[in-house]
Amino acid sequence: MGKSDTSRFGALFEEALARHSMRKIEAAERLSVSRAYVSKIARGKGSVLPERIDAISEKLGFSEEETRRLHRAAALDAGFRLDLPDDF
Repeated sequence: MGKSDTSRFGALFEEALARHSMRKIEAAERLSVSRAYVSKIARGKGSVLPERIDAISEKLGFSEEETRRLHRAAALDAGFRLDLPDDF
């Protein structure tokens, strides 16, 4: 994934916003953060801690499945291998 590419987390975050018919400015207001911060995480420019993902999901009304997918994407973006072979 190149530096200009959106992260996995960013892409899923954008998809979740779209599914909830939510613009970034509305997400920023609900999260009490700047629109710039929401745009930053949507572009994948910075990591999002697990606790923050939970808070974002709760405040934006994301489903448990959406939250799990965001956690997984953030972990993969951070370089974690989540699909290890059985004999590892």
